[in-house]
Amino acid sequence: MNQKNTMLNIAELTIRHRAELDGYKNDDYDAVEDPEGYIVSILVSLQHWCNENEINWNREVTMAARFVKADKREQTDE
Repeated sequence: MNQKNTMLNIAELTIRHRAELDGYKNDDYDAVEDPEGYIVSILVSLQHWCNENEINWNREVTMAARFVKADKREQTDE
């Protein structure tokens, strides 16, 4: 499994877990369509986590963007 697929797997599991907190069962939630807006909820929770723990949110987002660009370059090289 390449890095992008690993990240997609983590994202889907995270979205599904967030849905479970609201009572959805296992695969009952459509993580692709995300009708409840759990992706935004997860991003907000991560920003709160960073603020609460004195982690530089903007630095984390910038670093994540660099990793995404590197993953895209890796894909075009394959």
